[in-house]
Amino acid sequence: MHGVDLPHQRRNPLQKENKLGTISLNKLGGWSLILGPILTLLAYFLQPGVALIDPVDPAVASEAIPAIINNAALSKISSVLIPIGLLVLVYGIFSLQKYISANGNGDALSRYGALLILVGCLGWITASGMSLAIAGADLEALGISGTPIPAAAIPGIVGAYGVTYAVTLGIGTVSGLVAAIGFLALTLAVYTRDDFNKNFALVAAIAAVVQIVTVIIGGVDSGQLELMNTIGGVIFLIHAAWIITIGLKLTK
Repeated sequence: MHGVDLPHQRRNPLQKENKLGTISLNKLGGWSLILGPILTLLAYFLQPGVALIDPVDPAVASEAIPAIINNAALSKISSVLIPIGLLVLVYGIFSLQKYISANGNGDALSRYGALLILVGCLGWITASGMSLAIAGADLEALGISGTPIPAAAIPGIVGAYGVTYAVTLGIGTVSGLVAAIGFLALTLAVYTRDDFNKNFALVAAIAAVVQIVTVIIGGVDSGQLELMNTIGGVIFLIHAAWIITIGLKLTK
């Protein structure tokens, strides 16, 4: 009849809202995949003792701990920004996983990948918190007047914060391994699909395999840790670029 909706023509009032919600989720997830890696990379490379600011051998506590404390303000800022960037990234990863689950191949692998990346990021966040504790060292309580820390006072600093730093390295190593396996699963999940760049996904998967190897080598041989961390930084750049391209697709 004219002007009357038949039962099969009636639309649930929530249908349009759910569709809009799905689009909004994809876009927010896409922006998270863009902003999360950028923020994390920025904070990582500005972290004292790592790459640009007073780079040192991370296996040598007597070098790494003073680098953190001598640049306390920057250490605190990077230790706060890294968790924020990682959490934004994780939200994007789970948005990507939901997109994959609802649209074709790769669901099982993407679930493993998202879970392992989450666990790895939680470990890195914990390590950042411990670095923040080192950066906030009470130098006066140790009889040190200020920074830079004099050479004679370094043994005392290492004695006070060496265990904390060692735990940070241990957590970072395990987290790096778990996250690398997660990225391998996620990249392979994307590689099975036709709606993303398969060649870039393959490159990212190979990078994840290299990362797994470098993390294991750095974990069992501290003499190789600095080199392995450098390689790991390059791999994270590759993964960040790949993730950003995924995010750009989800925002469209």
